Amino acid sequence: MHADQFLEQLGRELGIADLSFNFENVCRLIVGEDVVIDLEYLEEDQVIQAFSSLGSPPVGEPAWRELLSANLFGGGTGGATLALDAEQNEVILFRSFDLETLEIQKFLRDLNSMTDAAEFWTERLAGIESDESGAAGGDPLAPYDESMLRI
Repeated sequence: MHADQFLEQLGRELGIADLSFNFENVCRLIVGEDVVIDLEYLEEDQVIQAFSSLGSPPVGEPAWRELLSANLFGGGTGGATLALDAEQNEVILFRSFDLETLEIQKFLRDLNSMTDAAEFWTERLAGIESDESGAAGGDPLAPYDESMLRI
């Protein structure tokens, strides 16, 4: 499937007419009041990258430990990955989708998980930032407690 066709289909599913990429092959989705997820089409790789800026990077080892722990097997990120964009000095959440195997219903489920994770981590990073010690302590699996079995 071509990226433009996929985005057109996504627009129909979301009830958004004329959903399309801009001249830089990026489409911005605003979910609720606070979550922005950009979809970028990488033509050479036939991939759509979904990413969301979450805020400033935290200070202190405990905070970074929490972020890295959340990345393990995607358990605290809804299958996405937390990363540092050094150029913009911000933490981002991202996920790649291969256009050759992309199915709209699975994409919508993954996008929903990513939105939940973006909301959680935006709030969590703001909390870490307001704590002068940089100490973490939140549960990186918190947004997924209902769907996980802890032993």
